[in-house]
Amino acid sequence: MGVKEDEVQLNMANAYFQAHDTTYTANSYQPVTQSSNAKLRSIAHQQLGVLANQQNKYEEALANFKQALKADPMNEDARYNYEMVKRN
Repeated sequence: MGVKEDEVQLNMANAYFQAHDTTYTANSYQPVTQSSNAKLRSIAHQQLGVLANQQNKYEEALANFKQALKADPMNEDARYNYEMVKRN
């Protein structure tokens, strides 16, 4: 689609996530992990962590949640997800 704006890319990735389209979801979140906007970068890493956790890729999930917290230490959802995956 030629989308360049990080906000639009994040919305598209969220739509793929809701549609359970894991291939397009991961591919759509990936560019947003390089965003100059720390909050968007954090959300993208958080969602990639959720996706990895759903696929039983726990180390990858933890790494993404950690990156989400580095980008935005106030991201409480990423913190909660990190703690939940870490416990298992």
